[in-house]
Amino acid sequence: MSGSHGTLFVPWVFGWNEYGTCPRHKRHAVATRKSRLRLLARAALIKPPLPRGRGSDILEGMPEPTYAVIAYLPGRLGQFVDEQRDRLNPEYASALAHLTVLPPRPLIFPPDELVESLRQRCAHREPFDVEIEGVNTFWPANGVIYLSISKGFEDILALHRELNVADLRHSEPYPFVPHITIAQDLEDEATQAALAAVSSAWAGYDGEKSFRLETMCLVQQTEGHRWLNLAPIPLSSFFYAARP
Repeated sequence: MSGSHGTLFVPWVFGWNEYGTCPRHKRHAVATRKSRLRLLARAALIKPPLPRGRGSDILEGMPEPTYAVIAYLPGRLGQFVDEQRDRLNPEYASALAHLTVLPPRPLIFPPDELVESLRQRCAHREPFDVEIEGVNTFWPANGVIYLSISKGFEDILALHRELNVADLRHSEPYPFVPHITIAQDLEDEATQAALAAVSSAWAGYDGEKSFRLETMCLVQQTEGHRWLNLAPIPLSSFFYAARP
């Protein structure tokens, strides 16, 4: 609980620091990962304290805050992605493995308004299953290695279309393709080497290759490649029915 507010910070629930990351020994613990995701769903019933007031908390001349909406990967699948990112792209490995639903974008609206908008739009969306198809790359468009998605692909596309409007709308540099990034910003040779390495690792992976997308998270970029968890965004109207 957080002092006088009597409310629960989501990053505190997860045992993460202020950047939404956690120590290596906690990041790779499958059991604790699953329990933290369950806690996130519970925390969705408690409104987190967020800064209020448009403009008052954004200094004139300062860049607009950058936000994204993501879904964290559970269990061994998340562990697999974390390990590959640590090995191939350590500069981006500070955040837990995730699926991006709304890519990073600068927004002028305060976080509390964004959270309310996201939750209203997701209230009629039921949870769905996401299944990994295999390893792929966006080369030559860019040096990204990713896990492609089969089942759930159209659901994620529809969710992205529904969220990328009004106060959340942003002109994205590439057409949105649901995927799970493992490595990025690689040159040609490094891209091909990483593709071979991840493909080999995936061939030997015997853990779960699917997960249920029930809760997303609004995150804000803080410094460098670090992101702060702001609030859970659950799918399903059950969340709203449970609110007092």
